[in-house]
Amino acid sequence: MSREEIEGHLRKIGEAGFNFLIDYSTYRLTTKEERDFFYGTCAKYGIRVMADNFAGYQQTPDKIPEIAAKAKELAQYSAVIGWYTMDEASEDKVPVLDRIRRTLNAATPGHVVLTCNIMEPAPYLPTADVQGGDIYPIDAGEGRCLRGGESYMRKAGACRPAAGWHAPQW
Repeated sequence: MSREEIEGHLRKIGEAGFNFLIDYSTYRLTTKEERDFFYGTCAKYGIRVMADNFAGYQQTPDKIPEIAAKAKELAQYSAVIGWYTMDEASEDKVPVLDRIRRTLNAATPGHVVLTCNIMEPAPYLPTADVQGGDIYPIDAGEGRCLRGGESYMRKAGACRPAAGWHAPQW
């Protein structure tokens, strides 16, 4: 996608009143120029970003010390408000994800760590500051509805003190 197309999409998102996104490919912004463009354009249109740069570290825990420097660099962009670090990981990854969260929290105070899962919320509490669930209720597929979201949020609410985030996706 060209820069003009990316800017056009971000402009439309901002004009539609949305001010937050998770782009599950920000780890592909490998050069400073790419990061300056993307995060700068997001900031231009009032869009805050949960950066997806650290999810792969659950597979390579020996590289967790590298996270702090990278997070500090990305935190310099005003559009970046936090870090997306997990999508549907198995429960055996919780200790590694907890280390990732603690490393990010120490390196970038004020930035939030978000994980996403549809399993039971309680075992995953150490993995994030905010835990999200994605049930994809907006779809023409049979069985798609918001009931799963309500159930998930009730379970998450029973785990206090914890923050939950739920945004229907398609």
